[in-house]
Amino acid sequence: MKTYTHVRDLLKDTGREPVTVSAQATAVECASVMVDKHVDCVLVMNDGKLVGLVTAHDLVNGLAGKREQLLNTPASEL
Repeated sequence: MKTYTHVRDLLKDTGREPVTVSAQATAVECASVMVDKHVDCVLVMNDGKLVGLVTAHDLVNGLAGKREQLLNTPASEL
């Protein structure tokens, strides 16, 4: 099994570009990007730096607990 130390190296081997959102993107925007790009997670970026990762699992769990609040929650807080 090959080991990776950087996400970019892993993605390079898969031939895919990373799918990113800004730290200010809402949960709804994250979900829309995931659907449009056919991915299960997005990298959260702030000033060109990785600050987090939002997964479909994060969104589902968030919806189960606080539906209305989650819709406008910034990605950096998910």
